[in-house]
Amino acid sequence: MNNKSDVLAQWFDTRLASLSNRLQPVLKDSRSTGKIGSAIQKAPQGIYGFVSFSPHGKPEEENIDATLFINLGEKIAKMSADICWSDGDMIGDFGDYKIGYSSLAELSEKIEKIYSQIEGEIFQKMAELIKSDLPPKYRRE
Repeated sequence: MNNKSDVLAQWFDTRLASLSNRLQPVLKDSRSTGKIGSAIQKAPQGIYGFVSFSPHGKPEEENIDATLFINLGEKIAKMSADICWSDGDMIGDFGDYKIGYSSLAELSEKIEKIYSQIEGEIFQKMAELIKSDLPPKYRRE
């Protein structure tokens, strides 16, 4: 991976770990037996990061994922944010963004601005889902 993707992967990892940590007290205060964690994946087409909530902590159960994805082009990046079940069923869409940039610093600044505008909504929706009494949703073979 190049320097640009390494820097952005670190940014994703830091922000999503922070979101996961902020959601831990919500989980603790709920009746859920679930688990929360975060991770990122780098690929040639971009960076994918998520905060994953397993409502009942069972491996055979679908998770609820708050996801961020960025596709890095030469001078244009595309970023999306949503919350969905791990099988792809959409729960909340927080937007698709086309970001023009001329430097890594400019791209980082624009991504930070977008994230700061949507992070509160993502936190609120994930907290709401954690607090709700969700029935199990099992993986289909």
